[in-house]
Amino acid sequence: MFHHLHSQKGAMFGLDARIALAIFGGLSVVAGAAIISAVTETSTNALATEFDNFEKGYIHYQLANAGDTTTIGDLLGTYVNKTDATHQKYGAWSLIADDDLETAGVDESCDDSTSAVDCATWIKLTAVPNAVVEELETLYDGTTTPGATSTSGTFRYTAASSGVHDVFRKLSRQLDQN
Repeated sequence: MFHHLHSQKGAMFGLDARIALAIFGGLSVVAGAAIISAVTETSTNALATEFDNFEKGYIHYQLANAGDTTTIGDLLGTYVNKTDATHQKYGAWSLIADDDLETAGVDESCDDSTSAVDCATWIKLTAVPNAVVEELETLYDGTTTPGATSTSGTFRYTAASSGVHDVFRKLSRQLDQN
């Protein structure tokens, strides 16, 4: 009978250990989801800072040169603290005017002869994932339309291709307007 009681204690310990492992497993899933969310938020904030730096650099370029540019190389080094137009995670940077934004399908027509629409220069970044795009749209324009093309506001993007978008952030109104 003594031997029988000893084996029951062992069985109870095994059950307790399994319960503890199940609890720790559940907690690790919750913690993992929180970490993934924090990483996405950090990536979004870092990218928003880069967009803001390009905006400041572009405005400094306009002031120094009394004009506009759509050549990304004009900003690199002197006006933006970057030496390369390649982003470390999300493709390549480029500058585009409203006419090119309209061609991409994410802008209203820019007509230099009317004052109804301000023509602008935009910074473009390729290959930005859906989750980051949605966070950026909420940050800049206060709305999201997941998976759709954004055609209004200071932040715009094309329809997703393979889970990534081309994104556009308005830098400044063009100085060369009539």
